[in-house]
Amino acid sequence: MSRLVAVLAIALALGGCATLGGPQQAEYQRLADQVTAHYHAGKVWVLTHRGLGSLYHCGNSTIDLSLIGDNPRWSLAHELGHHMHNDCGGSLAKELAANAFAVEAMQVWGYTEAQAVEATLTHLTYTAHWWATHPNTPKPGAYKDHDFCYEAREIVKRHPAFEGASC
Repeated sequence: MSRLVAVLAIALALGGCATLGGPQQAEYQRLADQVTAHYHAGKVWVLTHRGLGSLYHCGNSTIDLSLIGDNPRWSLAHELGHHMHNDCGGSLAKELAANAFAVEAMQVWGYTEAQAVEATLTHLTYTAHWWATHPNTPKPGAYKDHDFCYEAREIVKRHPAFEGASC
């Protein structure tokens, strides 16, 4: 019995009260809270992982945020768009709306409009290039029907100063 108590005490001491995802998860949670507070929206919980892709779960207001890739901050802004629009299923229109919201969310964090648009276009073109150069990598369901270059062109339509930016 005393051995069990000792093992539990060591586990608690080593586990402590650290945030599940560590300092990075806490920072992304802070950024999400900043956007939801700005728009007077409900709480969203951010969980971080090192797998492929980020995803919003509308049933429990959770974002599974991938820390790999070109820009997890942009991915958070995009998934916040799904949260703000209460998107519970994938469609091109919902992806376009989430991309447009990403530009707004990044401005809440202090980006200029130009910096936010540039980050969005960079992410979309990077992602299009990545999938084109990794044809044997199975695509998660959310990525199967994406046309990231089309999505980038739609951002340019909203922000004509970026005319000429392309995939």
